Amino acid sequence: FCTESLKLSLVCSTTKPNIILFSDRIDFGERTMNIRHDGWLFVWNPTTRPVPLKVSFPSPVGPFFCAFALNGEQLLYPNHTLPINITFIPEHEATVNEMLEVSSETMRLHVIVSGSGVAPSCTITPDDTFNVIQTMHKHGHKTLIFRITNTSGTNVRFNVQMEWTRERSEPMTNDEVYDFVERLGVVERADQEQRVAMASQLEGEEWTVGPEKTEECAFDLGNGGRPLWFRLDPKGSRYVQITLTLHRRNRQPNEDEDGGCGGSSSDDDEESLESPFGSIEEVLRSPDGAEEEALKSPDGGFGRKSVKPSRDYVQSDDGQTATALPIVTKRRAHAAKFNVHVGHSVLRQFYVFGFVDVDSTNS
Repeated sequence: FCTESLKLSLVCSTTKPNIILFSDRIDFGERTMNIRHDGWLFVWNPTTRPVPLKVSFPSPVGPFFCAFALNGEQLLYPNHTLPINITFIPEHEATVNEMLEVSSETMRLHVIVSGSGVAPSCTITPDDTFNVIQTMHKHGHKTLIFRITNTSGTNVRFNVQMEWTRERSEPMTNDEVYDFVERLGVVERADQEQRVAMASQLEGEEWTVGPEKTEECAFDLGNGGRPLWFRLDPKGSRYVQITLTLHRRNRQPNEDEDGGCGGSSSDDDEESLESPFGSIEEVLRSPDGAEEEALKSPDGGFGRKSVKPSRDYVQSDDGQTATALPIVTKRRAHAAKFNVHVGHSVLRQFYVFGFVDVDSTNS
């Protein structure tokens, strides 16, 4: 039995790749809308000679951008890895997919880029348009603390910024302060149109623009005058403190000695998360040393009736005690506008008011 065998030789030419992609897909996932997000494409040249490299343009009307593609063909040197930046700025919540082509002299590779947008959102507690920091004296609140909670579905960078500060041209009396704060409380409970009208009054002639220098501003975010920023995961929260500061140009001569703004006592700084219109108390010290609580209106705000003015007692020549005229306290009124924003999207705007005792004269 004789058999014949047939031998077949297969020859297949192979080409060593001159570029290698670390990944053929860039998935940004869910990202905050209208914010730039960076992704990276890594390309390696495994050969011993430079390789010309090109990347195709993303869609000009899409959310992706590649600066490398604008520069045309570039050389990738031997045994080098080149990081190529791909940016994603989502404008909608829909998922977007695009294909980019990475090419050399002998190869064409494809990369899928994808991502979707998430609208940023948050809540603020307390969520009042107008907030009042108590009068600056020994027993007054000096800070306003509020909480920001991320209610969107992704990690978000929030920014808290003080847009401007203003000071009322003329100091206010006790009665004027109480009436003004009570009016703020009424407007706070009214509709949006009345709140906008109230805010527009701060642009009038009665209020002058505050100092440009950060160290002279009446309000402080504790960040050297720069916008305060931080990242929050979904449902994450952070407390932010706004402080009413009393600068030396506004201090009375003895304030550094009796526990005023320049004092070192930590008991002077009281903090509250409550809305100023839910519970406002002002404690004054009467001549005999007893503490008296200021009158409050039924709704918890400042009452229209002022506290009975304190009186000085003097000794006459015949030894009888006489009552001097009441002391009239003047207070400087300060206002500031704050916002909470993500990128160029402003999520919340609110105002903070503070009143500082600056002048006590016998009239």
